[in-house]
Amino acid sequence: MRLINTCTLQLAGPFFSADVPPYAILSHTWSSEELCLQDMANVSQHNHKSGYHKIKRFCERALSDGYIYGWVDTVCIDKTSSAELSEAINSMFKWYKNSSVCYAALEDLHTNKESTTLSDLEKCRWFTRGWTLQELIAPEKLIFFNTNWVEVGSKTELEFCGMIEDITTVDYGTLLGFSPRLISISRRMSWASRRQTSRIEDLAYSLLGLFGINMPLLYGEGDKAFLRLQEEILRTSDDHTIFAWSTDNATSRGGVGHWGLLAPSAACFRNADYVPVRGLGYADHALTSRGIYLKAWTNKSCTQMALNCRPRSMLGMICTIPILRLRTGPNDFSRSYDPPEPSWVPSDKIEEISRQTEVYVRTNIHDDEFEEEHLVDYLEVTTLPNPVSGYKLEEWFPGSRLDSSHGVIRASPFPYINCGAILVFENASPDLPRLMVALFADGLPEGSDSIARDFAWVFQSDK
Repeated sequence: MRLINTCTLQLAGPFFSADVPPYAILSHTWSSEELCLQDMANVSQHNHKSGYHKIKRFCERALSDGYIYGWVDTVCIDKTSSAELSEAINSMFKWYKNSSVCYAALEDLHTNKESTTLSDLEKCRWFTRGWTLQELIAPEKLIFFNTNWVEVGSKTELEFCGMIEDITTVDYGTLLGFSPRLISISRRMSWASRRQTSRIEDLAYSLLGLFGINMPLLYGEGDKAFLRLQEEILRTSDDHTIFAWSTDNATSRGGVGHWGLLAPSAACFRNADYVPVRGLGYADHALTSRGIYLKAWTNKSCTQMALNCRPRSMLGMICTIPILRLRTGPNDFSRSYDPPEPSWVPSDKIEEISRQTEVYVRTNIHDDEFEEEHLVDYLEVTTLPNPVSGYKLEEWFPGSRLDSSHGVIRASPFPYINCGAILVFENASPDLPRLMVALFADGLPEGSDSIARDFAWVFQSDK
């Protein structure tokens, strides 16, 4: 990492690991007059910019506190290098955590220490930005300053810390230094749910350190960054609270009420306050090309799936979320929009009212996922035992659409005719004719277990 010499305002380093000297670090919100790394070559030429005066006041304070070095994100990272930017963002939480002191500049706060109230702090832009969340949590020592660089409080002061907790909802213990990994995933996500970043991707990237994740930055991926973050979290965590989010704060995909199992944004965790529980006998989940694989407890109609978590204030309960069977496979599901919030049932009733089902739940749903060509039904095909009927299923069309292990066939309409599938049955007796069965499906009722609604006609063909 590069550092600023607080005496000369010149850049020093780079420093590596154990060679990094003690340093102060700045937490602030950006304006249009920030300096960059290239400006530091002739820093005095930029003394007309507010960004210069911010760095100067930061260095003066750090030097008065005995720190020869300081770190400021605007000038200590070469943002023209994508590799350096990626390394810096993946290291940022650690850099704030390892600092000797962090100074938070509340540039829109005009009150002094004695007169600063909760209402004054709530109006500060610093508490609304995505990047400042990790800058609040990571440092052990965090001091806040008003617009004139006069100290107004620190997070180790009980009264001031209480106001910060009220504004941010970050737990008091976390503010005082307990590891955020002791807090459930959904709770940590809720801390970011009201925060904003200039670029969509940055809301995900600003959370990497909070979840102990490293991943490459792909600016331009938009909402996919938040999905990638959740997928990376799932590779190392079995905390089901990541699935306990609300659809109230997002827009339905495809207009048909289908959602992925993963939240489209942090805003979906706004009211999430769930904690993990153990004892439902869930095996490890797995990320697959079909979605997230779970051997889950579902109700008999497969419209609700239980999670290994509960509301924090409700002992003895288990969260459930609504799911919908997809027509892409007998075990394929999405999340349903109704109800938007997780529900809950008594944990001691789960085995009585549910069954364990192998499911693949999509991680996300694309807007074109449910165009007409994708809306295919699954029909349950049952034949009488050979000793009774003498008939056996020998051929079917289309050949790739029969899942013999589940007795299910994909009934996608053929071109020009409204026929879902053709089955050919042979009899053991050479004197009995071959039977061809054409299946027509006009959709399935909600919650049905893949039962054909209409067999339109059956005819006998020449052998």
